Amino acid sequence: MMHQLRALIERGTSIFIDHIEYRFLIRIQCFIADLPVKALLLKTINFNGRNACTYSLSPGQYNNNLRTMLYPYTLNNYQTRNHDDFVRAAKRVAADAKTNGKQVFINGIKGYSPLLDILHYPFSIIYDYMHLICIGHVPTLIRRWRQSESKADLALVDKNLEELHLPHNCSIKFKHPLANVDDWKAKHGRIFVLQVGIPVLVDAIRPLYLAHFSIYSVAIILLHSPKNTDEIELADKLLHYYCLNASRVYDESIELYSLHSHLHLASQVRLHGGLCFHSAFAFESCIRYTQKRAHGTRNLH
Repeated sequence: MMHQLRALIERGTSIFIDHIEYRFLIRIQCFIADLPVKALLLKTINFNGRNACTYSLSPGQYNNNLRTMLYPYTLNNYQTRNHDDFVRAAKRVAADAKTNGKQVFINGIKGYSPLLDILHYPFSIIYDYMHLICIGHVPTLIRRWRQSESKADLALVDKNLEELHLPHNCSIKFKHPLANVDDWKAKHGRIFVLQVGIPVLVDAIRPLYLAHFSIYSVAIILLHSPKNTDEIELADKLLHYYCLNASRVYDESIELYSLHSHLHLASQVRLHGGLCFHSAFAFESCIRYTQKRAHGTRNLH
């Protein structure tokens, strides 16, 4: 199957209609997955490794006190990975592992993936905003607010969420309070960051947290479906400012790879369009639709 895809990409395919030949070239736009699956299929180190960034050569720095790998903003290396260099390194790693029987790494690469034959690294390897933001960074922020804010303030946010009056075509209810944010679904994180987060947090959490989150929310809104390149550029600046100050607003433990990944979202949107057009939301909706269409237990594939 992989060889067939590669052949279609390189040579295309032809069909004849009314004695006229039409030639089609196939292009794979992007590969959508969460960080662990991406690392597994592309044979790179996991998201908590030193060279986990799939877009740039920014290195991680192990924090002995926290016992985790951090990606401090001040250590960012904005040199973009190169597909040909990546392929050469992957083949070298695979050859060395076969010869010596030992696992070796080159800039986070630990083997040769067949996906490299049909994808262009790193531009086709995108960050899925459903996993990165809606069920990733948004719940992370809420957990930090839970640790710092009073029970009364958190109860006010829960009350504001419960009393939301959303449009009739938006069938989302916040049945779970902030204390149970782990029970939120991706759709809750999406509507929180895109629409209701800032209003329900006003006068409920400390101004520093609100201001910092507001910068983040505006940046994601702009990248979700940008109207022009100016909005993408503004979102890029906002995310850099957000990531720069994240450790000052909270502490250094927030500077994980998942936060660093946000710095590459603007570049991704320039290549592939708004975040809403290339996320796992469409696939998740398709899965739910297919499940609803299935009846009985026979001939299920």
